[in-house]
Amino acid sequence: MGMDTSNVQTNIRGLGAIMGNMAASIVVLVACIPEIDSRGAYKPRNNAIYALSLACFSIVVTLTLMSMDKKGKQIGGMANLGLMSFLAVCWLVAACLVTFAGPFETTGNGYFASWAGFITSGYAAMAAYNAK
Repeated sequence: MGMDTSNVQTNIRGLGAIMGNMAASIVVLVACIPEIDSRGAYKPRNNAIYALSLACFSIVVTLTLMSMDKKGKQIGGMANLGLMSFLAVCWLVAACLVTFAGPFETTGNGYFASWAGFITSGYAAMAAYNAK
């Protein structure tokens, strides 16, 4: 069929990381809502707004990539690498912001989901790099 095991493994690993990123994004989205709802402009609220925005963007990207994969279409190798690398850097910034400066300074769903978002986007970036 023109496919070898390394190609199939790379595609599965990349899609699994994207699905994991979507799950982490949903958890971060839900965990940020009470933090944003609080009144006043304090630093953890601004960090939560950034994390919520990134989670929404990640969900849109993930749903787009999954629908393209279902239709049998793919974005180019370098475009995929650039997009996944951008997400990985954004998730690293978000994880550091929300876990070191608040609102997720103590361990919980938001704390772990923020780091899971970074890890899964990093795996997706590495899968895109290996596939290009």
